[in-house]
Amino acid sequence: MVYRLVNDPTFWGELADRTCQKNRNIFKKMPHGKYLAVAIANEFGRLENELQSIMNRSNIQADEK
Repeated sequence: MVYRLVNDPTFWGELADRTCQKNRNIFKKMPHGKYLAVAIANEFGRLENELQSIMNRSNIQADEK
């Protein structure tokens, strides 16, 4: 979810109130957790871009289901 929020901040508005509150509570309980989550989301994005680049060079089509 953090990955999606990093890349599309409007996603937060699409979530149910209960889901938003649950996630706010998780971040409040873990003060450094949000920084770690953002770092992981950024790394995931980097890896996804790298994989896409490799697939493009090899003419491999992604199987999106």
